[in-house]
Amino acid sequence: MRLFGASLLKNMLDIVYFSGLSRLFKPIAQGDGIIFMLHHILPDAIQDKAKFRPNGLLEITPEFLEQVIIYLQANDYEIISLDEAERRLNNCTVKGRKPYIIFTIDDGYVDNLEHAYPIFKKYNCPFTIYVATDLCDHKLFMWWRALDAVIRDNLAVEFNAFGIKIDKPTRNVEEKYAAYNEIYWQLRDMGEVEKRGAVLALAQKYNFDPLEETKSVAMSWQQVKQLGQDELVTIGAHTMSHSAIAKLSDADAKTEIEHSRQIIHDKTGILCEHFCYPYGSAAEANLREFKFAQQAGYKTAVTTQKGMLYAGHKAHLYALPRVSLNGDFQHIRYVKTYILGLPFMLWNRFRKIHKY
Repeated sequence: MRLFGASLLKNMLDIVYFSGLSRLFKPIAQGDGIIFMLHHILPDAIQDKAKFRPNGLLEITPEFLEQVIIYLQANDYEIISLDEAERRLNNCTVKGRKPYIIFTIDDGYVDNLEHAYPIFKKYNCPFTIYVATDLCDHKLFMWWRALDAVIRDNLAVEFNAFGIKIDKPTRNVEEKYAAYNEIYWQLRDMGEVEKRGAVLALAQKYNFDPLEETKSVAMSWQQVKQLGQDELVTIGAHTMSHSAIAKLSDADAKTEIEHSRQIIHDKTGILCEHFCYPYGSAAEANLREFKFAQQAGYKTAVTTQKGMLYAGHKAHLYALPRVSLNGDFQHIRYVKTYILGLPFMLWNRFRKIHKY
């Protein structure tokens, strides 16, 4: 299902790119800037349909990141910090400026330091890392990675408890994706506690230790502090437990938004002024969550709603759109298409600001 969706989207983007429509609609679609979203930057994050990589969309190679930065700088795009973007939106900067790009990375993985940071440093590019504090405390249960590992490492998956019912062979890539999709759609509408409990029970049955996985991929607090000392790097907050905030009570949602910021300050001395909603779709972050982020005192908060930045986002600083640099789309022509804005104008039915 995921592979089919990616293929269909690629076809649509290729039509927009090769037809020249992107350039034709550039004057009305491009807007003032774009926020790119990344997660993992890994040397082996290559497109390979022969491998089971359900979370591959979250991974790009260092070479692709470098290619994107080189292209942007060579084509008169400004790469700016979130603080500068917030200033420009609030000040309604005059027309005539270069279009700008903001790079953001979610969660706080050690590959951000090992593979992404040297590239941003090499090209003097500011970027933001949103830290989920439970990840750096080595207690975040990354259910999506646990589900991936169980299916990847076994020849069959059988389970009937905690809201998951499945009995499927997982001998090859096609069977693994079929099993993954079947479980994923059963999990989708569960609450956060129920979803994590279900996948944890599945992982335990197949002897997978999710916290060992967390330890292997997380940055330490010392590494977060080290990054935050570079003026190119902005450290933002991304909740404690990486929960879908809209599915939490008022009290728990406020705690996730406010305490994550306090924990980062206590551990590193860094004051976070920018926030990122986990998952970030309208189902996981909406008007209530935007209000909580504003009340917590952040300057901005970002979603995963697709779109460009326009002057009108001055009134929506706690619901800023982002565009994923997706691991299934590691070709510069897709980036060229994104930054001209037409795919997102079509996606949003010609509305510049997403309607909540």
